[in-house]
Amino acid sequence: MRGLDVVGAAAVAGACASLLAGCSGEPEPLPGVQPPATPEVRVLEIPAPTRTVVEEPVVARPAAADGTVLPDLALTPGAVFPDVTREDVCADRYTAGVHNLRYSDKADALVAYGVALRDREGYTIDHLVPVSLGGTNAPGNLWPQPRDGQFAAAHKDQLERQLHALVCAGSVPLAEAQQALVADWRAAVDRYSSAAPPPGAGAGIPAPPPPPGGVDVGLPCPAIGVLAKAGEGGPKLVCTESPSKELTWQKRY
Repeated sequence: MRGLDVVGAAAVAGACASLLAGCSGEPEPLPGVQPPATPEVRVLEIPAPTRTVVEEPVVARPAAADGTVLPDLALTPGAVFPDVTREDVCADRYTAGVHNLRYSDKADALVAYGVALRDREGYTIDHLVPVSLGGTNAPGNLWPQPRDGQFAAAHKDQLERQLHALVCAGSVPLAEAQQALVADWRAAVDRYSSAAPPPGAGAGIPAPPPPPGGVDVGLPCPAIGVLAKAGEGGPKLVCTESPSKELTWQKRY
């Protein structure tokens, strides 16, 4: 009996060993069945991230002989409405027909000249050719003018009022006034400040009669780009297509 027990134990042990070996090794393929192919694994090389440093633009600010800051004509060459006339700008409510500047326009002008937004209080966004003399709100007519200095924003504003009075008095052509501001507004102060316009000059030229039916902001208009006066003595408006494809009278920009 003891011999049989030994033989049986050995057989059982062998069977268990064979079973364990089969579990830990690769399984035997079944007859007639091909084992699945091992998929090819590719390791992609990911380049190290790069950082592009964008430096804040630094724009040279030309100056007059006395150090007065002037706009950079490469950025601010001036822009006017091509159809504007002396009669237009001298009408009582001409400037009411031009949109006010948007905040984004002011911010873009500061950025273009390399002025940080945190320093914006030291500047006024100026129209090189003022709206009162036919200037537009186009980026090429805007620049950040310092508020402080020997000849700064307040001095240019005074010159603009003087030129407007001279234009409306017929003493200076509108195109000449516009060009004087573009070329060198500081030099224009010396040239035009002593020219006294006649009494009452610049008080406004009566506007021509409005078109039949009249026009006003928001009313329907006939075709894109058509200009018309908004009532007796009113500003000039332009026919504009809205996002909803409607044609209405709007202020010019």
